[in-house]
Amino acid sequence: MKLALSLVVAAITTSVVVVNGLEGEEVCLDGVCTESADQPSNTTTISYGDVTAPIPPTLEEEEEDLFRRQQQKKKVFSPSKCGLYIAPSILRHGPGVFTAVDIEEGEMVGEPDMFLSVLDRFKTVPYRGQHRWMSWLDYVRGTTNYRIPKNIPQNEMEQHMLRRSSTGPQFWYDFHRLDAINFGLGSEANVHPTMNNIKMNENSYKHDNVGLHRSTDPGVGAFSSHHNVEFMATSHIEAGSELFLKPTEEEFNAYWSNGRQPDIDHTVTTRWLESHGKCIDNLKYGPSNIRSAGRGAFAKRSLQEGELIAPSAVAVLKREVLKMYQSHDYPQTFSQVLNKHKVEGIELVLNYCFGHPDSDILLLPVSPIVNYMNHYADYNESKDGKKREPNVRIEWPENTVLADEPHTSWFDKHPTELLDLSGMIQIHYVALRDIEEDEELVLDYGKEWQAAWEKHVDDYDKTVTEEDENYTTAIQYIEGNKFKAKTLIEQESDPYPSNLQTICHFTRGKKKKRRVIDGIEDNTPPPPPKKCWLPCDIIDREKPFLPGGEETYVATFSSKKHIRDGYQMDSWKNCVTKKTPTKWTQFGLTAFNITIMDKWDSADQLQRQPESDEKNNKKKQRLLFRHAISVPDGFFPGLWIKESAEYEIMPMDEPRQLKPGEYRHITWRHNGQPITRNAYMIGLPHGFNQKMREFAERQGAMEMFRSTLNGRPNKNGKHRFVDLKDGEWYVQRPHWNSNMHWIIPFDENARQAYLQQLGEAGFDIILNSIGTGMGMNKLTCFHNTLLGISQADDSNMHADFYETQRRSFDFLTPIIMADNSTDPEFHLQSRDGNIIVNIKYNFGTAVIMGDWTYHKSAPVDYYAKEDGDIRVV
Repeated sequence: MKLALSLVVAAITTSVVVVNGLEGEEVCLDGVCTESADQPSNTTTISYGDVTAPIPPTLEEEEEDLFRRQQQKKKVFSPSKCGLYIAPSILRHGPGVFTAVDIEEGEMVGEPDMFLSVLDRFKTVPYRGQHRWMSWLDYVRGTTNYRIPKNIPQNEMEQHMLRRSSTGPQFWYDFHRLDAINFGLGSEANVHPTMNNIKMNENSYKHDNVGLHRSTDPGVGAFSSHHNVEFMATSHIEAGSELFLKPTEEEFNAYWSNGRQPDIDHTVTTRWLESHGKCIDNLKYGPSNIRSAGRGAFAKRSLQEGELIAPSAVAVLKREVLKMYQSHDYPQTFSQVLNKHKVEGIELVLNYCFGHPDSDILLLPVSPIVNYMNHYADYNESKDGKKREPNVRIEWPENTVLADEPHTSWFDKHPTELLDLSGMIQIHYVALRDIEEDEELVLDYGKEWQAAWEKHVDDYDKTVTEEDENYTTAIQYIEGNKFKAKTLIEQESDPYPSNLQTICHFTRGKKKKRRVIDGIEDNTPPPPPKKCWLPCDIIDREKPFLPGGEETYVATFSSKKHIRDGYQMDSWKNCVTKKTPTKWTQFGLTAFNITIMDKWDSADQLQRQPESDEKNNKKKQRLLFRHAISVPDGFFPGLWIKESAEYEIMPMDEPRQLKPGEYRHITWRHNGQPITRNAYMIGLPHGFNQKMREFAERQGAMEMFRSTLNGRPNKNGKHRFVDLKDGEWYVQRPHWNSNMHWIIPFDENARQAYLQQLGEAGFDIILNSIGTGMGMNKLTCFHNTLLGISQADDSNMHADFYETQRRSFDFLTPIIMADNSTDPEFHLQSRDGNIIVNIKYNFGTAVIMGDWTYHKSAPVDYYAKEDGDIRVV
């Protein structure tokens, strides 16, 4: 049981884009162009009608002109063959992708790339971590609803609340729709509702392992098998145009539903792109020359030593979010969704991230093709005597024209702040020597990575099972065998490979109920039946009704049995709902309506496996290699290594215990800034908590809490009145998924007893401090409350005050806490709404919260003793 004193304290009283001109180049604005040859190199002229006027250079432009003159002294590389650039967007917020050549409608844009599956659909479910939303998830496309709905009755939570409707580009593995990151244009091109001119060719991408098989190749499962993702022009695109994708429904509602972002008729010149942009068209991909590596990156043209091969924005991740925890198939509460004590696997995303072994931070590049670069370096004497050396390195950019701030400012960011900067941080891939056209580009992944890979290779054969040796995909099985549906009995003697699952095309319709409205029968036709592919069991084969006819099948579906294989199928949410029977049988299925698919989690990249299995020495499933790429020595600043990416608050007793009446903001530990504007800690008079507990004991409130929390609670949302020592009190249980109860003085005698006790405990010191410090007078106390709780799942995030001009505050301080508990008592939401931090009560200190301070009770599970002491279960 947790008991806190709760008080409320209050006072009674036409779009224009300017592009830096270059000497001798053409500048175009809203379709009108002018020559800037007679202007200084840092001055732009704009012509509109008969008016031509120079624009004085800004300080930023003068600095850029100086930078350009300094660059002219350095070695110059010719990017004249480059087809795509990344440069400042015409939308004036961050970079965009531009074409340097004309592209015809239907023509492929750039090089095809890969997509990388994200298996865990619970990235921001409550209890996952501190973030409600992580910036790297903006790169993820698919069906998962990472933005879990808040403030819903927890006993009504269903699996569909963890999903959203499918919008934007979709990625598939057979009948499974995947959440995935699409690198290249899918990540770096901006979106616009009316200026979009490219789209993903959803029929282009392929799925294969370059001929490698899991029984013999330790690299299978360590690289993405999904590749050849093409983008195509939806109309003719002129050279110098920025490339735009169509926004998803969510993106449109967030950015354009209010009508902002008008069309901008604007192109740039090749010279402007060469000066202000960076080429992202130097690479292509193909089968790697390195054993077990899968695919690799190759040079489209010759490159010189020191030349920038590709710039890349990076998504910023925290290592922990790539762990996949055991999940519950049918959770009743949010706390049941994940079992954070059992890790079932690590996302494949980890293999494409740069990191440091002692840092929580990972950097995931998103530029075209760069993630195909493999490891090629020797730290031990090679067996074949050949020296393996990389020809590419990563480095921080010197030219920050694509960044909003110098890269050195990133080094001063705390890891928690970096997590919000996905897409705003860049790295450069630079040639270590001259590279020939079609030569494979390779990196040095570091000693730690190589040691991990060598151990993986040595141990791999020991974990390959007979099932792995016989593994075949559904497509390979169908192509190599004359597929015929088998009943369960037939499969006992002639089974499918263990990784395959029978699926059926079910038809689910509703019978129309007879309805009479105002004496007239309703003849509205019933809704059309739903048709969906779902996992099934074939239980019988029926002979043809007529000679020469086709035999049919009887199939059953069970939502309980088939959820693991069926939940990721797109049709699951259409046919399996709360009102759907958990099991049904369908007759008359033809062979055309039956096929097989790979079981979810059985494919090479989709397999889950425990992070470790030290207690079990039995032969386990095939090893999957998971390891981040090591950054070069000194690449990460010390701050990113020594500091955790966990958000922490400054403890209430640091740097010292607050004096009675002294208050300060609740602040972040890493930067001292307020978490939210109107949340404070305040010191209490000596003995305040103990005196209020003694008062609660004398009144009988403590005994009331013991009885309500340990056997006789109110029903949710119900209340009752009770007589305690000094009058009538009101006992209420809120509509939350917890056993929290409020005990409130109701009549005048009870209120006066409560206020008198506050005065005797020294509450006047608190009132004087708040009133003096915040410029308020005539303070009063109302809604004096005692609250108790011993169990809570996920209560409502809420604020108690909104527009009182900082004249009303909650006052919370404990009078009983769980013995030896380190768990937090409540959660506080940051001002931007993205971070939720833990607050731990302290005796001798109170929390006061004013306007727009969102908070909620933390999940707890206590057992109360008869004497009032608490122990955490």
